[in-house]
Amino acid sequence: MTIIDVDRFAGGVLWEEKSADGRDPRIATQAWINKHVIRKFDSYVRARPHLEGHERAPVGLHMTAKDVEPGFKASVNSAVEKWRSENPGVEAQIRWAE
Repeated sequence: MTIIDVDRFAGGVLWEEKSADGRDPRIATQAWINKHVIRKFDSYVRARPHLEGHERAPVGLHMTAKDVEPGFKASVNSAVEKWRSENPGVEAQIRWAE
């Protein structure tokens, strides 16, 4: 069974990369966050014991789009902060393109 594909290993962090900018009116922000942030972080945590040398690695979300809609960015940041508070034993990082 495949748990997850890790987009990138860098600096000891398991990174998920996303290009969303929050400007597509067809996308429901909270549903997108649940699928592409929360579920991905949860999957990365489940995968860590199976990744030799990365059993306690931090998980990260790299948002690669520039000029992100401010409300979307705030919602993603808030969701990551909430996930951190619910998973105190896991370091979670977020990086935004500049």
